[in-house]
This record gives sequence, structure tokens and C-alpha cells, in this order.
Amino acid sequence: MQMKDKKKLTINTLAMGNLKQRRKQYTILIIGIVLAMVFSSGITFFLSCWWSSWEENADRLYGKQDEIYLNATDIDFENGELSEYVSKYGYAHTIGYAVKDEENTDVGTAVSWLDENAVDMYYPYLYEGRLPESIGEIAVERQVLIQLGYEKANVGDKLTLTMKIPDGKGFSEKTEKRTYTLTGIMCNKRAAIFEWRSAETEIYMPSAFVAKGEQVTVGGKELLVAFVNIKLYEDEYISQMNTYADELWQRYYDLLEGYITVNTYFMDQNYFVGTSGTDIWGTMMYSIAFGLMLTLVSCLTIVNSFSNNLRERKKQIGMLRAVGATKRQIISIYAREAFLISLISAPISILVSYFGVKIIIKMLGEDLIFIPKVWILFVGALLGVIVVMCAALIPLISVSKSSPMQAIRNVEYMRRLRKKKIHSQKSFNVSSLLAKRNIMLSRSRQLVVSVLLALTVIGSCFSFSGLSHESSQLGTADYEYWLRDSAGYDEYLANCTLDSRGYSNNDIAELWSSGYFSEIYATKKCYANILTDKFSDYEELMLISDRIGYSIYEEVDKELTNENVREKATAKLTQGYMEEIEKYGYSSLALPVTFISMGEEYFGKIKESVIEGEINMDKINSGEEIILVAPQKIGVYVQNEFDDYTFIRSDFIDDSKPSNNKTEYSEVQERTYKVGDEIDLSIVCSSNKDKNKFVRNDRKVKIGAILNDDPPNLRGFTYIESIGVITTNEASSIFAPEVDYKEIYLKVKGEPNDELDSVVAPFVENMSFSIPEGYFENNYQFHRDDAKDMKILFFGLYCLVGIFLAICGSVINNALTARIREGKKEIGTLRAVGADLKILSSSYIRQLLVIFGWGYGMGFGLYIVGYLLYIAIRKSMEWNKDIFELRLVETFVLCSILFVICAVNLVIKIRKEMKHSIVENIREL
Repeated sequence: MQMKDKKKLTINTLAMGNLKQRRKQYTILIIGIVLAMVFSSGITFFLSCWWSSWEENADRLYGKQDEIYLNATDIDFENGELSEYVSKYGYAHTIGYAVKDEENTDVGTAVSWLDENAVDMYYPYLYEGRLPESIGEIAVERQVLIQLGYEKANVGDKLTLTMKIPDGKGFSEKTEKRTYTLTGIMCNKRAAIFEWRSAETEIYMPSAFVAKGEQVTVGGKELLVAFVNIKLYEDEYISQMNTYADELWQRYYDLLEGYITVNTYFMDQNYFVGTSGTDIWGTMMYSIAFGLMLTLVSCLTIVNSFSNNLRERKKQIGMLRAVGATKRQIISIYAREAFLISLISAPISILVSYFGVKIIIKMLGEDLIFIPKVWILFVGALLGVIVVMCAALIPLISVSKSSPMQAIRNVEYMRRLRKKKIHSQKSFNVSSLLAKRNIMLSRSRQLVVSVLLALTVIGSCFSFSGLSHESSQLGTADYEYWLRDSAGYDEYLANCTLDSRGYSNNDIAELWSSGYFSEIYATKKCYANILTDKFSDYEELMLISDRIGYSIYEEVDKELTNENVREKATAKLTQGYMEEIEKYGYSSLALPVTFISMGEEYFGKIKESVIEGEINMDKINSGEEIILVAPQKIGVYVQNEFDDYTFIRSDFIDDSKPSNNKTEYSEVQERTYKVGDEIDLSIVCSSNKDKNKFVRNDRKVKIGAILNDDPPNLRGFTYIESIGVITTNEASSIFAPEVDYKEIYLKVKGEPNDELDSVVAPFVENMSFSIPEGYFENNYQFHRDDAKDMKILFFGLYCLVGIFLAICGSVINNALTARIREGKKEIGTLRAVGADLKILSSSYIRQLLVIFGWGYGMGFGLYIVGYLLYIAIRKSMEWNKDIFELRLVETFVLCSILFVICAVNLVIKIRKEMKHSIVENIREL
């Protein structure tokens, strides 16, 4: 009776048998697989974090709605035609308009309560506390609290608000006082939304919220603000540009005519910054790029480890092929080994990756939000397995191509040996000869290792060169804090400043009295007009160019050529411009220019940039003279960017500066202004609330000095689009007493530090909140964070270069270790004739020197050649910005450490091999 086999020989049993027999040899491979899966799944987690952070922070600042209707009291979303377009809506019920006091009503906020849909859609985000739950409670945005005079208010404090009463269409002049308990301090959402659109209508947007159901005062009528989601945005087909979609959108816009709408859908789509200023996009891209590089390194480890493992098992592969195994079956056997290891490694890899990413996200800032989902975990695990299998297949495909005889007898090695001519010598150095022999027989494999080492050296050198240069450019801040009034101008020739307050002399005095600052630079900026009977050719080119940004001439976009550009573009003045000329009482034409005033301390720096004339401070302070900024020449040309649209482009030309500009201009005109010329300067300040209310200040002034462009050492403080007038802050009260300071730059006393910043920054930021369009920038924190980021980048680069060098070292070590195992007979024979540890170690150290010598030589040599080539190109192209500096130290130190580690490791392995007897070496037992 024939006995039945208990175990059938299959691909799975072969794979499992190999895993059991070679557990120790798979240790390095397992480490590489775990790392590859950790880093690849980490990329998935970072992508998930980027998406959730982007959504969450966008919702915090702009809400989940697509559009906001600020005057929605009469809109019927349920029964009208508009209901076909609306998928969801909610209301803010406005019961009043809170102001600081009855005499100061310009700054304030609508006070409302939100229904359930509105709470979900508007998504109020609180820094601390909670939303109101009972009548008499209120939650207020942080900026508004300060504007209302409660900058030191805390959750639980009582607030007494002066409130205008709504009448169903707006806010009446009737006021009442209400007292509330502050339950929450919220994110500045209204300020974020209207940063994209500055308008008088923002007064209807609530930023203070009371409990649901609170009533308006008897005699008043609440206003409604609607938060709406639009079906057109949700339909991918309709949201695309096509005729059908255009018709639907046009019908929708027709239904909305007359209503004040703020679109927040596109704000969300373009949002990549957190509520505290974190660059979410940049942070994630750095993290993902770093993860990709580490995944690549891990894959190289898998390829190297698996390749060495398979080379040692060539005879086993040959035997399998000899008994009928196909290439596909060979690949299947060893691929299943890698697959089984990856499956075993997946759970621990996902756990390590998950907690690692969570810790990193927490360190990177509160704006990064990691909300893991179950499917993200599975995607991360799947991606890790795919990455591992792709890396393992590279050596598998290569090994499976060898024939059974080549694998069993190592024919390839024997052929290489026969091709080499080995000359007899009466005397020789044993270690040198053995090293030359091994190098000669393994030249192709050695070349690959040297090239990999060279590429690592080149990448490392250029990376450290770039980072070192960037680090040297960080420097220190010229100023620590920056205040700006970001209010816009809505008129052609006037500044809409009569209704809005900027930074005043009282604010400057308060900043000085704080005792925190050693220097305070304040500047004013507005639009002025140079009055003239006729625009000169120079002025006409300025007006039609892309530089000045005013629509004074009727726009022409067709049939423009370099021959007719000025004739066509200056054919007709716009109706809006002529209406304003008449409105402001001008009997001549008005050329809009930029008007800037600054402290006297600036003018010492400006002197270096004066082209004509000289600066006389007495005459400038008295308003008798001004400094004119006007380019020496302006050239315009026509550019066809689309089939049916033509642009007029321009360049400022300065003959004193070298230029490689090869542009063929339609026309070039020289500056017509001269030192000593007298010009009529007019500044108009108007009201947004009352279109007929304005103040006009005219003055004849002389040009005392001329600059070709913004002074380089003031760039960042001021920017002049075309032609500009510069004077002092003292003289600005003569030209435009109605214009407040636009920008304030603050430098602290002594050395800035975190402790000082924690006190000064809130004080300065509160001042920015005191005006409607105030903006605050903490330059100290930017520089500090830049320095911190640079340290992180250097640390990351050290780690990355170290990992790549470690991979190179691992490849070299594995190759030489394989040579030691393959050369046991040689070692035994040499030991039999008297070779000791020193001779054998010297032989392999020589081989190591050759590999590293070629790799380091090519790497450092090509880097120096590349750097010299960059210097030559930079000089020939006259690049102003330098991006590299010669840097070798860091890479040289890391490379030296790697060589020492590899050399010590070789000596240890040879010492271990010599513990066996000579007979064991010769027999390869």
C-alpha cells in the first residue's frame, strides 16, 4: 500500500521554508521593509492631514457656506425661483449694531443670533469659552472686543454695549444700552472675509453673537443675514465653463440683482494658511517631500538587502530551475517571501507611522489638524505593501534571468576570471595583490557603488551650499513689528479717507510712551494729482502702460500694433475720469501720482539715490519743495497673449544701469520733469458715505530733487507704482491733513527675545484692531521662525545625507562581506602560509579605499566643476541673486565618518572569520 505524502511541495511551502531557514539573514531586509512602509504610509497620513487642515482652517475663517447675503430680509429661499438654486440656508438674526460709544460710531459690529443651520454653516470658531446658551450671554470676535474698548476682557466678564436699533433696512440713529456676560472669544472671521473685499456693507456682517431667540427692542425690526450653499457649485458639470452653465449662472445672477452678496466659496478654494498664520501648504509639501526621499532610501535598502540575499542563494535558484521551475515560479517563490514579511510588518509599521505623524503634526503647530479615518489606515497599509513589492521585484527579475548552469557553477564569475591576464611575480605584497585581484574581478559592481556614492556627495554638497547661503541671508530684522492700514481707495482721483480712521499722531505718542521702542518709523501714503493743461508724451506713455493702474483712457484691446499703440490707446478719456474732473472742480487734466510722507530720518538714506538736485530739509518741511520719483525713460510695446486680446506692456529704463533687455519698443520717452520745475499738486479726500462730500487741498511746489526709482534701501517701506512725490510727515499736514498714517514700523529697545515679544506683540496687535482695516505683522516672529525652520532643514538635511551615505555604506559593506564569504578558501590558504590579521585586513581596506576614492573623487570633483560653472553662468547672465556658496565641510566630515565606520566593520568581520580554523576556511565549513 502506497503511503500518501503528508506535505505537498508548493510555492507557498518553499517560501515559508526559506523564511524559517534564513531568519537571521532577513533581519536587515525586515528593517528596510518596516522603514519603507512607515515612510510611505506616513505620506498618506500627511496628505490626509493637509486635506483636513485645509478644510478645517478654511471653515474656521470663512465658514462652510458658499455665499453670504447681507440684506436677506426680503429673500424667499423656500418658494421663489431662487429655491431651485439653493441646497441649504441659515439665518443670522441681527438685533442691533454695537459701537464703542455714541460719539464713536464708525467702528462696531452687528449683533445677531444664529439658527441651527447658520451655526453649522457659518461655523463660529472660539479661541476660548463657548457660544451663548441663555438670554443675556454673548460671544464676540477678538478684534471686535478690542475695537469696542474691551481689549482686556476675559470669559465671564460683563460687557455693556451701546447698540443702534435696526429698522428692517439698516440701523437707525436710536441707541440703547445692553449688558451681557461674555461666554466666548472667537476667531476674527469677519475681518478674514472682508480682507478679500473692502466695502461699506461689511457693517451688516455680524461678529458678535447672542443666544437664540433674543429679541430686538420694541419698535425695531431685525435684519437677516443669510448663509447659503448653492447647487451650481455642487454640480461638477454645471460648474465647468459651457453654454448651459453660463445660462444657469446668468439666470442666478439676475435673481440676485439688488442684493449684497459675499462669495466665500472661492475663498475656501484658495486657502492654505492656518488661523494663526501657519503656511499649511508649505509645511505639508516639505513633510511629504522628506517622506518621499526617506521612502526612496528605504526602497534602496530593500533592493540592496534582497539582492545580496538572492546572490547568496544562486545555487538554490539554479537547482530549482534545473528540476523544472520556470522564471515566473522563481519570482513567485521569492516575491511571496517579501509579501509575507510585508504583511507581518504592516500592523507595526502603521502604528509607528500613525503615532509618528501625530507627534510631528503636534510639533508643527496648532493649525495642522490630523483626523485619521479607517480607510486612510487601510490605504496607508496598502501603499506600503505596494512600495515594498515594487522594490523587491527589481532584484528578483534580474536573478530569475540566469540559466540553471550559470547559477549552480557560477559560470559568470569563472568567465570573468579567464578574461583577466594575471602575470607571475617573484615577489609581491600579499594584501596589495589580493586587493587588486578582487577589484579587477568586481569592477562593474564596484563602479555602480562608486557612482551612487558620487551622486550622494554631489547632492549633499549642493544642498549644504544652498542652505548655508539661505542661512547667511536670514540676518536680523530691521524692525520687529509692522502696522498697516489696508483700507483701499475706490475713486479715480480721490482718497476715500474721510469716513475711515488710520493711525494717528495719538497712536504714535502712545507707542512712544509705552517705553518698549527705540525707533518708530511712520509713513503716510495716498494718491495725489499733478494738474496740467495737457499730458506730455512721457505722461501719456505712463498712463497707457501696465504700470500705473488707472483707467484714464478708454481701454483698447484689439487692432493694436507697435506702430499705432499710443495713437489708439490715448484716443479718448473715460467718462468716469471726466466726471470726477468735473466733480472735484478741476479746470485742467489731473495726472494721478503716489504721495508718500515719512520721518526726517529717512532722508539721509534717500540722498544716496538722488539723480538730480539736492535735498533741502527746511524747504521740504515747509512744503515749498518735494522730491519727485520718476523713471528716466519709459518704453512701451504691444504683446499679443491671446488671439483676440492685446496688452500694452512697459519697462522703466535707466541708462546708468547695465541691462540685457532686447525688447523692441513701440516708443520710448524721456522724463520731462526737471529740478526747479513748479508743479500744481492737488490731494482730494472724499467720503464713502456721502458721495458729494470731499476736501480738496491744492499747492504749488517746486521739484527739489529727482530719483529714478524707489530708493533701494527703502524698498519694503514704500512702493511707488509709476510717478511719486516724497515729502516729510511734518509737511504732510500742509498737503493732506485729512490723511492718517498708513504704515508704522517699530524697533524694540535692546535685543528682542521671546519674553519681550510676549508682552509687546499683543500691545501692538491691539492697536491694529483699533482701526477698521488694521493689519499687524510680527517680523520678530517671522525671523525667529525662519531661523527655527532653517535649523530644522539643516537637521533634516544632515539626517537625509547621513541616511543616503549609510545606504552607500551598507551596499559597500554587503559587497565586501560577500567577498569575504566567497573567499574563504583564499583566506584559509593565505593563513596556512603565514598571513595574519594585519595582512588580510589591509587587503580589504585597500579595496575600500578604491571604492571610496572613486566615489568621493567623482563627487567632490564634479561638485567643484558644477560650482565654477554656476559662477561663470551667473557672471555672464548678470544674475543679481546668488543661490549657492562653496561648502565642503559638512559633506567631508560625514564622508570621513562613513569611511571610518566601514573600515572598522571590515576589520571586525575579518577578525571573526579568523576565529575559525584554517581547515574550516579551506573546506568552507
